[in-house]
Amino acid sequence: MTTTPSTATPTGKGRSGSVRARRFGLAVAATFAFAAIAPAASMATDGVTTNSTGTTINGVTFAFGSWAQGVLPSSGAGTGEQTIYFWSNGASGGTLNLSTRRPGADLNWNEAVWERSGGTCTTGLTPASGYDFRASFSYSGNGSNRSCTVILRIKSGAAVGAYSSSLTTAAASGSCAGGGCAGLSGFTSPTATMTGTVADNAPAVAIWNSGNTAAESSHSYGDVVAGSSSSNYTFTVKNTGNVPLTNVSTQALSGTNASEFSIVSTTCGASLAVSGTCNIVTKFTAGATAGAKAATLTVTPGNSGVTAATTTLSGTSLAQTYTATAQETGGTDLTSYSFADTIVGNNSSTYSFNIKNTGNSTATFAADGSSVALSGDNAADYTITATTCKSSVAVNATCSVTVRFNPSTSDPNAAAGARAATVTVTPSNSADGTNTIATADTVSLSGNAVAQTRHPAFYDEAGTTAITGQEYGQIGVGEASPKTITLKNDGNFTLAGTGSANQSVSGDNAADFTISSTTCGTSIAPAGTCTITVSFAPSSDGPKAASLDIATTDGNGTDGATIHLSLTGSGTTATYLPALYESDGTTALSDHAFADTVGTLQSSVYTFKLSNSGTGVLKGVTSQTISGTDADQFTITGTTCLAAGVDPGTSCNVSVRFNPTSAGAK
Repeated sequence: MTTTPSTATPTGKGRSGSVRARRFGLAVAATFAFAAIAPAASMATDGVTTNSTGTTINGVTFAFGSWAQGVLPSSGAGTGEQTIYFWSNGASGGTLNLSTRRPGADLNWNEAVWERSGGTCTTGLTPASGYDFRASFSYSGNGSNRSCTVILRIKSGAAVGAYSSSLTTAAASGSCAGGGCAGLSGFTSPTATMTGTVADNAPAVAIWNSGNTAAESSHSYGDVVAGSSSSNYTFTVKNTGNVPLTNVSTQALSGTNASEFSIVSTTCGASLAVSGTCNIVTKFTAGATAGAKAATLTVTPGNSGVTAATTTLSGTSLAQTYTATAQETGGTDLTSYSFADTIVGNNSSTYSFNIKNTGNSTATFAADGSSVALSGDNAADYTITATTCKSSVAVNATCSVTVRFNPSTSDPNAAAGARAATVTVTPSNSADGTNTIATADTVSLSGNAVAQTRHPAFYDEAGTTAITGQEYGQIGVGEASPKTITLKNDGNFTLAGTGSANQSVSGDNAADFTISSTTCGTSIAPAGTCTITVSFAPSSDGPKAASLDIATTDGNGTDGATIHLSLTGSGTTATYLPALYESDGTTALSDHAFADTVGTLQSSVYTFKLSNSGTGVLKGVTSQTISGTDADQFTITGTTCLAAGVDPGTSCNVSVRFNPTSAGAK
């Protein structure tokens, strides 16, 4: 192909070429050798350079870079063309004729790759045989830095490939036509290297990763719960060809599961420059059917002959799971709970535990609480007292269940033993077992039922010592002696039927014993007590006996509900005449004056006698006290009076000492 060179106007003493980078498929290099021959022996070195100042004369390289096949570089564009400066540093004027010769057997290098497109050197001259072009310029007088330029460029029709040549430039004072540029002796032959690449100009597009560091043939969005979306992922669309791309916004998703992948946004538009990039933002929205999903993302620019770029998209749709997991309030998984022993008919303390949704989707529970249920042979012995599992529970959130052990009272006396049941918590979400899975959890409940016991028992007035009978001793006819008896529930369950309506006295001498008062109500709690006061008032001489009866309505055992306490005493018409005498036992004593005592010294002990001049045994003689304003100044130091009493006509002794703590009459 023949191209008419264009002439460019140089700046300064020549025109500088520039290189603009392009992407091409092949690297090309051409080396040029130049022979410079001066018209006179005094002429300095001549040659070629890349700049107008002539600072580099020999061994320079002209890098034409890469250029797309079929595209003619525009004059002055830089990339695809270079400006070559020819120099003469001759001492006298004349005309310098220059021709650039192709190397050796490479006869077609110029015709196939490079052509002249301009320059200041004379054009239109016929090169000698073996040379590719001829240029000349004239100069006069002594001087330096005389030059002209030749602009070469890569031909639009050059074949794809890498090129390299070395050229020789001959300089002479005469015409080079007909081989006249053989050169003059004494001058060097400067060389230059020319390199260039002719690249395929087909359009190309590729899909790269989000960091624009490498091509990405596939991308996985990982596991995504059905109905949920992955995080967005950004692909980079890159123009990897040598021409701009058009209509890069033509993007499509295809494949069996294409509907589960989506293009969220894109910056790719009507065009994309060479080496330029744009972005496509995508995401995976898992469908209702569980399993692996795949689709293909395709980018098809509008250029003719372009191959569309594709990348495979993949992800896994996970089945929606609603999983109830029982846990202690501290977060430890719970499988069973044992209640403390509980009396039949009583309630244990309540126990609360959590239900955590360990699935991947929000779990729901029935609003009426029916998602929490009891089962098992002894389910009736347990109660779900409260639950918050009545609505939606988010993933990893919790609701609570509170249960209680309350052994049945259907057979209170034969209900002892282990009781077991199971509490089950089941999400109410619709589930098909494959794509939606609801998983219940259970907690095994156990407890030991203790039989009810009600043990009414009689104790002394203080309520500390159990008694089987109450002895009143000898009581004069017409007199009354009250005794207080304690009724206690020694069982584990409330004792009923203990009030006054259930209290009575029976026996042959029941009329001599009377229930005068009671603090007992209709029931007594376990370990509780109340009192009953019974008076003995004999109506005649002789021993008397009766029974205090408490007819409880739910006493324990097969002996019946009524308990009995024997009451005994003796009636007498005898007289009881206690009297105090001096220690001689004959002088009646109404008072006694101790001798004066110095300071706080103790007096001598004084003993007096307690005499019984009646006909009956004098009882209660061991109950001896000192009273009065200064009672604390006197002390009973000893006695011979016994609990058995003082028989008629006998006496016992009581010894007293005066031990003042201060001066004065006492």
